[in-house]
Amino acid sequence: MRHRFFIVDDSLLQRTFLKSILTSHNHEVVGEATNGSEAIAMYPELQPDLVILDINLPDITGVQVLNEILCIDGKAKIIMVTSMGQSAYLKECLLLGARDFVIKPVAEHRLLKSIEAVMGSL
Repeated sequence: MRHRFFIVDDSLLQRTFLKSILTSHNHEVVGEATNGSEAIAMYPELQPDLVILDINLPDITGVQVLNEILCIDGKAKIIMVTSMGQSAYLKECLLLGARDFVIKPVAEHRLLKSIEAVMGSL
């Protein structure tokens, strides 16, 4: 099944990598944001099936973005992307309503497994 994704990460390399994985599995990337403020502003218009959200953003934290998006849309499906040393943020994200997480560097099989868990069968 084809899903619509919104990627939020300040790293062009990371966004490009994630987009290549998603498009190679016949998914659509409907938007990309480089910081939290952009993500919050863009989300209502894009209405993606799933958001892939980095915890480390240059303006506000991914935790704050997660909270704001869930205030906009309580049913939003969000997978957090995190570095190993961010376990405290990760726990907070899961408690707030993130559906899953993947650790950087992102492995394709782990990302696809996470998407399948959140969205159902690919």
